[in-house]
Amino acid sequence: NSCDFCVQSYSFDDTDDDFNLTNFDPLLTHDLESGMIDMMLLATKTLRDAYPKETENPSLGGMRIIASPWSPPSWMKAPTEKDEDR
Repeated sequence: NSCDFCVQSYSFDDTDDDFNLTNFDPLLTHDLESGMIDMMLLATKTLRDAYPKETENPSLGGMRIIASPWSPPSWMKAPTEKDEDR
């Protein structure tokens, strides 16, 4: 699922019981279409433009973006609505 910074919840695989991740979206369609990737690229460019010397060598500074899900998709959590129907 998405993180705290998102305006709505989303997942890269909403298909129930898709443990092989056959329907996983490796192209990050949501992040591309929502503008999140563009925002990160613009933030990186803005930092480099503002602090060129500090960002020449990535080991000395710069922007690091860590992408981490807040939680798994709802179908991976227990109990699910399907479980309650049984």
